[in-house]
Amino acid sequence: MSKPCGLILSVGVVTAEHVTAALNDQGGPAWDQTVFRILAGLDVGSLVAGVPVQGEGTAISLASSGWWLRNLDDLAERLARLSGSDVVALMGCPEPPTSAWHLARADGETEREVLVGSSRSWADGVARLTGHAFSLVQVPPLRRIAWMVHGEDQRGAHLPSISNLRLELDDAGAWEALVAARGAALVGGWEWKPGPDLDLEADVPFRMRSVMLQGPVRLPGPPRWARATRAVAVRTAEEAIRTDGWVCLVPEQDHGKPAVYGTAVRINQLAPLGDGSFLGVLHPRCSVRVGGIKGGIASIDPLTDNEPEDRQALGDALDEVIVRLRARRVQVQYTERELRTSDDPASLLGWQLAMAPEHCQRYLAARGPIARLKALSTYLTRR
Repeated sequence: MSKPCGLILSVGVVTAEHVTAALNDQGGPAWDQTVFRILAGLDVGSLVAGVPVQGEGTAISLASSGWWLRNLDDLAERLARLSGSDVVALMGCPEPPTSAWHLARADGETEREVLVGSSRSWADGVARLTGHAFSLVQVPPLRRIAWMVHGEDQRGAHLPSISNLRLELDDAGAWEALVAARGAALVGGWEWKPGPDLDLEADVPFRMRSVMLQGPVRLPGPPRWARATRAVAVRTAEEAIRTDGWVCLVPEQDHGKPAVYGTAVRINQLAPLGDGSFLGVLHPRCSVRVGGIKGGIASIDPLTDNEPEDRQALGDALDEVIVRLRARRVQVQYTERELRTSDDPASLLGWQLAMAPEHCQRYLAARGPIARLKALSTYLTRR
């Protein structure tokens, strides 16, 4: 599973003291562990080309257990002020293919671009920094360059790369791309916050808070980012995170009636954003049948698998889904090998597909991994 990577480059001298001061100014909780490595006295253009030579520039790799709370573009701006040199923050994510760069000039001016569909277009930011264009075909993955900077130093090798850029409220496309990159990091195994995790094996309760969705329900699958904008959703999420974290997401049908099937979701973390909305990590655990909602509390019946395991039938059903994914050129985050070694490949795929409400209901009602794959196959056939 792919994860985003970040890197900072400067055409001038940025010292370890500058980086330490910028990180201290940025702040962070007591549990945070942040490590950086500096490669100084090099030509940053040659580094991007994969063959570094001497020059006057600086490259900085940073990793942190608090990767989600440190923004790379904010660090670039702080370093530009402290060093008096132009600094660019770079981010590249292989899947979903996303690139971003944020150029901070020494005079306080900034430029920024988020690009979807390419994991190497961050090189455009280096071109803005140096004045020299690069052929994206020849540009190596950003992670490879970051490892060149980090060298063989084992300090911080286990920590996530600092790769987040601030979420700009006025650019919906950039917002969605950056949140998707954060989601790829979570699905790939990066924790949002160190410390005791909620019991991932805890039984799903039969009563929990509910949120009526005006759009598609989140299908069961791995933990991922989600943004709550409606006041009722924010309030319910806040109440849940203070107790057991459980919320039932129920699609809205005609005339405001709840749908028959929904999803039991565990909210792992929740953080406020500047516009009043919240960004959280959700783990959609299982499909449920909604018996009724009273006072915002839903009575539910968790749908457990009642389908006998048949590896041959599972493989045949997965074959059909893979053929249809390829025919419709649908990009998903899991490799064919990962899907074929999973006991429930549908749970890895379903949440990535923007299914219409009727297809979501059919998927949620399916009992067992084979039935869920058949529901996905039906959706892809009619898509």
